[in-house]
Amino acid sequence: DARDTLSKSRQRHRESRLAGIDSWQEDVALQSPGKRMSLISSTLRKRVVKRTAEAADEEKKNPECHTTAADSLNKRLQKLGMIMREMEGDGNCQFRAFADQLFGDQRHHATVRQSAVEHIRAHADFFGMCANH
Repeated sequence: DARDTLSKSRQRHRESRLAGIDSWQEDVALQSPGKRMSLISSTLRKRVVKRTAEAADEEKKNPECHTTAADSLNKRLQKLGMIMREMEGDGNCQFRAFADQLFGDQRHHATVRQSAVEHIRAHADFFGMCANH
């Protein structure tokens, strides 16, 4: 039964590729479910990045022909009375998002980042290898 499921999943994956559907999400799900991008093999990560860039380029050429993941997410968020906000992509985007939610302004990201660093240092035993002593 498990072999059957895996075989069907691989077949769908092959079919979607043959149909020209961007299937990088399937690649990630099939080969490394639940893993962060940093834990995925460099070969797969390069493929994911390449396909994402290709999809973005294609959407720029024909924006009316593509429903993006962002569009889909926006529709779901609207149903919940929520919105997606763009954060400056300077490497602090997660802290900017937290600052936006906590203070209503992403410009307070340094305060959030400093608080996170202090918390991790204060609880280094919990965070283990993630924290430099």
